[in-house]
Amino acid sequence: MKLVVDANIVFSSLLRSDGIVGDIFFNSRPPLQLFAPELLREEIAEHRPKLVKLSKRSANTMLELEILTLSRITFLNEGLISTPNWAKARHVMTGLDVDDGSYVALSIHLGVPLWTGDKKLWKGLRRAGFEQVLSTAELHPLLHSLK
Repeated sequence: MKLVVDANIVFSSLLRSDGIVGDIFFNSRPPLQLFAPELLREEIAEHRPKLVKLSKRSANTMLELEILTLSRITFLNEGLISTPNWAKARHVMTGLDVDDGSYVALSIHLGVPLWTGDKKLWKGLRRAGFEQVLSTAELHPLLHSLK
């Protein structure tokens, strides 16, 4: 299954690699094909000190986990997303955090669902009629039905 992942999901997998998000992220069979905009790398770098502190792990351990996590994701330059797809993303993002627009635009561009743990984003997108978004609670049973 192909999915766009947002920062919320990646942060969750970094902080709780033994939790449900980490399990889905690392152990899904067949493996998930995960995509993200390049912006995600910047978000991780920006929040790295906080992630280390919250994880209660050493900086080196977190760096190793970050490298492993990012190796599971195919990063795409936001410049590849067409103007019409950006317009669609802006339309469904009305009233939502504009920082999440790159994830929605990439989801539209690739024609694959966005996996998010951000409840406000999920609700807002669904309210706007954007059905191409999955929560972890929705994804988990879907993956089990694929086995």
